[in-house]
Amino acid sequence: MASAKTGVHSSQLRPVTVPNQMLDGAKFLRWEDESSIPQTVTLKIDSKGYLLYWQTANGDVDFLDTSFIRDTRCGRSARLPKDLKLREICNLFGSGNEPLESRSLSVIVGSDLVNLQWVNFVASDKETAQQWAQEMFLCATNILSMNPSFSDLLERAWTKLIVCRDCDDRIPVKSLHRLIAAHKEDKKRVEAALSDCKLLSPKSEFINAKVLTFDAFVKFFTSLCPRQDVDQICHEINPANSKAKQQPVLNIAQFVQLLNEKQRDPRLNEILYPYANEAKAKELIQKYEPSPAIAAKDQLSSAGLQAFLMSPDNGLIPRDKLDISQDMEQPLSHYFINSSHNTYLAGHQLTGKSSVEMYRQVLLTGCRCVELDCWDGKGADEEPMVTHGFTMCSEVSFRETMEAIAETAFKVSDFPVILSFENHCSPKQQAKMVKLIKDYLGDRILAQPLESHPLKPGTPLPSPELLKGKFLIKNKKRDFKKSAKQHGSGAIAGEEKLIEPDSAVAEGSPVANKDLKETEAPNEASTSAVDVDEDPDEEDPELRRLRETAVEMSTKEPETVSEISAMVNYMEPAPFYSFEYAAKKNVAYECCSISENSATNLLKEAPEDFVK
Repeated sequence: MASAKTGVHSSQLRPVTVPNQMLDGAKFLRWEDESSIPQTVTLKIDSKGYLLYWQTANGDVDFLDTSFIRDTRCGRSARLPKDLKLREICNLFGSGNEPLESRSLSVIVGSDLVNLQWVNFVASDKETAQQWAQEMFLCATNILSMNPSFSDLLERAWTKLIVCRDCDDRIPVKSLHRLIAAHKEDKKRVEAALSDCKLLSPKSEFINAKVLTFDAFVKFFTSLCPRQDVDQICHEINPANSKAKQQPVLNIAQFVQLLNEKQRDPRLNEILYPYANEAKAKELIQKYEPSPAIAAKDQLSSAGLQAFLMSPDNGLIPRDKLDISQDMEQPLSHYFINSSHNTYLAGHQLTGKSSVEMYRQVLLTGCRCVELDCWDGKGADEEPMVTHGFTMCSEVSFRETMEAIAETAFKVSDFPVILSFENHCSPKQQAKMVKLIKDYLGDRILAQPLESHPLKPGTPLPSPELLKGKFLIKNKKRDFKKSAKQHGSGAIAGEEKLIEPDSAVAEGSPVANKDLKETEAPNEASTSAVDVDEDPDEEDPELRRLRETAVEMSTKEPETVSEISAMVNYMEPAPFYSFEYAAKKNVAYECCSISENSATNLLKEAPEDFVK
């Protein structure tokens, strides 16, 4: 594995910076398919980038939490109104000389990759739509925002209240109820806590927004959800607190004890992550102790301790590990690669729906390897399609899939993307695949191996750093040597034997082939195995029939055309025979697919060879 370089890129971690034009807001049209009349709204982003919110002409406010924004799209990738009347109204908004498509802005939100909603706007001009799409995406994908501390989450909740204030700077109590109170009893507790903190007058339905500062909101939250356990910790570390009548406190030595014995992971390396000392404890006391008098005595109250526990300084993951902290200049095979199986599926792998959107969402999570199961299309254009063959899964267009990959592959990461093809197409449709791949991906395809890393025995793979911004093709490759040998012994002209497709190692021991020459391989027919994810005894008969058909047909693959074969370099699929055979061959560009059970067996029987 690649060695660690602590904090190598941690300086790139920056909080969200929202441009002034987003703080001030801009006029947009917001439209929904369910309504024939769009709304003119003022769209804004708060100063911390927590919320995208908009206000109508009558003062109503609505918002989106940016942590749920999965993507922002404008232009061709944005949605347009289906209703012609609605489209005409939207077209009249803003600059009349720019097409509606170029001014459209769609915000895709959801708590997971599948259940997504589209919130659609129309800007006054193309430049505004593009700028807002970019800034919203930066807010949503900011590393620090995606890994918030508890105090950050409280500030996000407080911001949701502040943006809902009316023209008189009042916040309706019902807004707070909607935010944190699910039942009638909860509402009573909320109102009692507000009264205790003097934030709500008797029988009043509004909170003064000027009084509800963030510190006041934290005090309200502490009253609503008191932390007796924090007081208990102070009593355990400093028994004298149990005798005192004032709030419990810790001195510097006791706080150092807490940091090292309670808050520090004992598995951490002492050199990379040294123990806390009195200087560090004093720094934290000055930062989080709310009482100046207590801080002046170098003491930390239970309120200060609670503030520290909720802060980024007490995060579960060290901040320098949130960004890239590994050496990315090692060979590609030294890294775990986030990969997606049956990427196109939004549900069950035998009956689920296929969706092009899944490629976008998977790549936007940072995944660097996606799978494309390609089959002959049956439509009028006869273009290839992507689906789970011989199942009841739906199909998606290969063209649309390429477009989605081209647009999103490097939106969140520059590191290379592996396109893992399971190619079942006829030569004619493979030619169409090649054209579409080149049309959409262009020179970002790594069509030839790098001069510094030729495809020769003993040469390692290039590093992720060298391959930034490139697509690597993983597909069956023609074996031209075997083809020529067959042709010389009477094979039909033009007939070429394929290297076997990705195959799993048969269950049991690794194949032992001690006398293998470097270019010889054992009988490939004995290495194929099929993984079954479902329990066959509980499977529906129709699904079992489809599965068996798929297994039968998987051995009847069409030829791979030379154009696709030529695109394959550092990701050449090959069967796995044995570790000894792999060591003799000594080529880094071949990759093997091994079932989980087989991999477990290999790991048990030859652990050292497995991790070499």
